[in-house]
Amino acid sequence: MNSTYRDPKTGEQSKTVEAFAVIRQTYSMLSIRIMSEESESFLVASRVEKKEDGTFYIYGVYQSDPKIHRRGQAAQDGKVSEIHYGSFKYKLIGTPVEQVDGHYWTDRHTNGSIKFVDRREGFVDSYERAKALYADPDH
Repeated sequence: MNSTYRDPKTGEQSKTVEAFAVIRQTYSMLSIRIMSEESESFLVASRVEKKEDGTFYIYGVYQSDPKIHRRGQAAQDGKVSEIHYGSFKYKLIGTPVEQVDGHYWTDRHTNGSIKFVDRREGFVDSYERAKALYADPDH
């Protein structure tokens, strides 16, 4: 993920962030959870749309919950990130989907691009478990 977010103390733009997306779908439900080392985001509302040319897009609204040590006065190193909300547009590439590519906007007046590649099968529910799944060469 790349973002226009700037550190409020130094003014430095954030670096590319490693993150993992867990996407679960049934006929009537879609769940997208994005996990990074510092935060976790989850879907609040979404819509899947198939364009006339057969291309699929997901539009969504999400809530991002930074880990507690990154919020407000709790941040020890000056890097503060509060709970915030955003929206996104993702393009689904491939059949079955091999890549998710898109962009997002937040209520912190930031935006960015996001790309997920290298799909893996398996159930993960934390950043640490996702990182371990991708470190395993047998998957």
